[in-house]
Amino acid sequence: MLKNADIVIEDNRIKSVGLKATVPAGAKVIDVHGKTITPGFIDTHAHWFEIRRGILDTQNWAFMANLAYGVTAGLDVQTGSNDMFAYQDLVDTGDIIGLRAFSTGPGVFSDNNFQSMEEVKGVLTKYQKYYGTHNIKSYIVGNRKQRQFMVQAAKELEMMPTTEGGLDLKLDMTHVIDGFHGNEHTLPITPLYKDVLGLFAKSGIAETPTLIVNYGGPFGEDYWYEFSEVHDNAKLNHFTPHRVMDEKTKRRPAWFRKDEYAFPRLAAQVAKLSREVGSSAWAAMASCKGSAITGRCGCCASAA
Repeated sequence: MLKNADIVIEDNRIKSVGLKATVPAGAKVIDVHGKTITPGFIDTHAHWFEIRRGILDTQNWAFMANLAYGVTAGLDVQTGSNDMFAYQDLVDTGDIIGLRAFSTGPGVFSDNNFQSMEEVKGVLTKYQKYYGTHNIKSYIVGNRKQRQFMVQAAKELEMMPTTEGGLDLKLDMTHVIDGFHGNEHTLPITPLYKDVLGLFAKSGIAETPTLIVNYGGPFGEDYWYEFSEVHDNAKLNHFTPHRVMDEKTKRRPAWFRKDEYAFPRLAAQVAKLSREVGSSAWAAMASCKGSAITGRCGCCASAA
């Protein structure tokens, strides 16, 4: 963290950040003394379900609402259709305003009934070649052998498969052991102990807890509709169509007492996992000849 730093922005892009930045002549100076400025947030499990499909919107309100709340990049892990790639292109070319909208494209499901790794490579090659994506959502593609086909094929093609275990912790564990790049949603059991935490930490898998859409209890999303004012939020209403606000906020299908919500307990497990990942990383660096200061391993000459 830098205290009392200067940020120089030119053509709507950050040019420099420093304790004593060179301010261009004639620049507009905004005093934010006493405030904290953070980088953009990255939504590692995004869904922009409200996009117009088939005929694209030149003003994507979901993108703009995300930007308004500081989300500058996101990965949509299962888009339902391939329209998201077109929206991503429109953002990249500057034709529409939006965040960096990465996506897996439509998920790969068990109806493929893969019988070999070569069959999986055939599907993933199309995603890579025609969609230009390195991310794939392997949505519980079948039995364990078929899931291993997915991991092996993705590794050969240098793609990153993510998946989810639903309400099955044992399934989550096989995802870690078999080498998936990511695992989506919360692990459904609390508390977690050293055996599970250590396995996740040492594997290097990316665990995205999505506490608003959690397993093991009522969705955390309902908490915010129940205990905060969403419908009349001025910023949300500025970007979000009124019909969408009404549909999502005026009537909810479920109501829960505060003590029924599981996300505080689930969040505590994520915090334990984060600490375990940190301690494992430092332990790995300390065991080699590299420098913990530079973060570079001296014996293998690779970034730690």
